[in-house]
Amino acid sequence: MKTLIILLFSLPGISAFAQNNSTVTINVTRARNSELVVDSRSFTLNTSNNTIGSNDPVVITDLPPGQHTLQMFSVSRNDDTRRKMSSGTFNTRAGFDMAINVNNDGSLQLKETSNRVRNNHKTPMSDANFSILLKDVKRQWVPGTKMTAASNAFSNPNNYFTTSQAKQLIQLISDEGNRVQLAKTAYRTIVDPANFNQLYDLFVNQISKDNLRAYVDNYNNRGNTVTYKHKAAMSEASFNELLHSAQKQWVPGEKMKAATNAFSNPNYYFTTDQARQLITLVNDENNRLQLAKLSYKTIVDPNNFSQLYDLFVKQGNRDELIAYVGSYKH
Repeated sequence: MKTLIILLFSLPGISAFAQNNSTVTINVTRARNSELVVDSRSFTLNTSNNTIGSNDPVVITDLPPGQHTLQMFSVSRNDDTRRKMSSGTFNTRAGFDMAINVNNDGSLQLKETSNRVRNNHKTPMSDANFSILLKDVKRQWVPGTKMTAASNAFSNPNNYFTTSQAKQLIQLISDEGNRVQLAKTAYRTIVDPANFNQLYDLFVNQISKDNLRAYVDNYNNRGNTVTYKHKAAMSEASFNELLHSAQKQWVPGEKMKAATNAFSNPNYYFTTDQARQLITLVNDENNRLQLAKLSYKTIVDPNNFSQLYDLFVKQGNRDELIAYVGSYKH
């Protein structure tokens, strides 16, 4: 059995308040038919969809401060027997997240980063809830529904993600343009923005990378502050052009995609009436509900937003939208 060699690299802390639990991201190279166990929790390693010969990272978001054990097992395909390949320990500290690389020789490389950048008490989605969400998005097979499901997750004002979690969701989408849009929508949800540049390797096209970097820079320069009095609704000419472009989409799901993109664009703001015209292009009531939620942050006349409630026949959908507006935090 190999003994794990631990190499620790610490990065300077960033002043702000500390979080008690740590997020630990574990990357294992060339680990076919292997199982990872942290403390008493078992994790199956899944082959990455993007990088040949690598595995999707294992992300644990709720490890308390203290010492933890890490073990690697080889699992036989024939009889499910397990053979321990290596084992070791690592320590987590309050206020710090950790990235662990498990090398081919069984050694560990650990890097600590401050998680004090998690402002405003943002907590990433728990491992259990994220696994449920990821599986739900993966099983979508109707054209456009994976994109819609991922966009819904990032647009939910109550959801926050680690960069690794966001990456796993975004890489379920093959179209690079859609990936860029999801990455932009995801950015406000990220609890570890210092790691966000890890998403850039999802893009082959340099223009896509530059587009995303420009968005992030602009977002940060705005100070992430929503001020209604500074919002200006799209001009009638620009809106009519946008509306016409969405209207002429005829491939299933494309109208929904066009409207979603419009409401997700951080530079677009709409009157309630403009939002209504876009939403009514979509017939499915559940999709209308999602668009109405997504549009709310773009509305320059929120006092009129209740005029959209009559777009829904089902009282349950009306009640859900009313509850969403009531709980929305700017």
